[in-house]
Amino acid sequence: PDSWEFSTLGGWIATRASGMKKNTYGNIEDLVVNITTVTPQGTMQRAANVPRAALGPDMNNAMMGSEGIFGVHTLVTLRLREFPTVQVYDSLIFPSLEHGLAALKEITCAGCEPASLRLLDNTQFQLGQALKTSSTTNKFTAGVIDFAKKTYVTKIRGFDVDEMCAATVLLEGTSQQKVTEQQKRIQTIAKRHEGMVGGEENGKRGYFFTYIIAYLRDFALDYYFMSESFETCVPWTNARQLITDIKLAINSVAAKRNVKIPPLIACRISQVYDTGVCVYVYYGINYFRVNEPMTLFRETELAAVDAIVRNGGALSHHHGVGKHRLAWLPAAISPPAIAAIQGIKSALDPTNVFAVTNLQPNKHVEN
Repeated sequence: PDSWEFSTLGGWIATRASGMKKNTYGNIEDLVVNITTVTPQGTMQRAANVPRAALGPDMNNAMMGSEGIFGVHTLVTLRLREFPTVQVYDSLIFPSLEHGLAALKEITCAGCEPASLRLLDNTQFQLGQALKTSSTTNKFTAGVIDFAKKTYVTKIRGFDVDEMCAATVLLEGTSQQKVTEQQKRIQTIAKRHEGMVGGEENGKRGYFFTYIIAYLRDFALDYYFMSESFETCVPWTNARQLITDIKLAINSVAAKRNVKIPPLIACRISQVYDTGVCVYVYYGINYFRVNEPMTLFRETELAAVDAIVRNGGALSHHHGVGKHRLAWLPAAISPPAIAAIQGIKSALDPTNVFAVTNLQPNKHVEN
């Protein structure tokens, strides 16, 4: 996951995490062969490290996404993949988010599987451009080249700078020929959707932005600018409307709370599947002279989750449920599923040693 700088393997299991290269290497559930979990009732593990077993309900799967309520994961066996010797970055520019979504869907359904494929909306694209640095030591030359590129995109291709979006692509493998062939297929599909190739440097920059955003968030707090991120997973058909509704929801809360400066809201398609996408949202609000900023934060979170639920989205794709989204969990997975989780909890931890109240709506008390 993008949080690899601070997160741990046990945490990835507990939250049912995902990483940006899941197309090639899989989500956490695709990587795990076996989990050893120490519970108050004893140590739980499968006897053999086998690729698959029909031994009743899979307790390895039950541990993934358990958010710390059953025990401590002390040993994990993972699948190993051959280390990639070829790595290629690329980027694609589209005249609108709709064009980009259509291209990503065709790329995915055509069986193209780059290690990572992301689509940045106009806000995130422009923010990334504002933060960019050039690898060219001659700043004058870099400026001339940059101006020429922008002129081609806006004047010749006719892209609107306030509508265009960009996709970042990362391809990995052990065969240069196969990676190159896949890159050409992706570029060909993109061109059918009025896309143009943006090059390797822009592709690298798109992933660099991912790692610096958390540091920008902490820095901005000193200037009355609070920001947060959240994610969801929706079918392809709901993705565009979801992005629209999330932005409307956040802006509506800010207007009601008399926030003077419009919020900054940036969305990206972070993961792609045959049947849907992971939508990742960053937002930032200037809370200077706003009464009770923590209430503003909470109201913004509630409005965003409501927009997700209305559009048939998951409460989380890879962050987990935690405390903020716990109230929606029974409706999301059904009351019998909540009872089943509680049953496992009672069997493994009858005295509630791991009293974090996650995944247990009837146990959690809102502060």
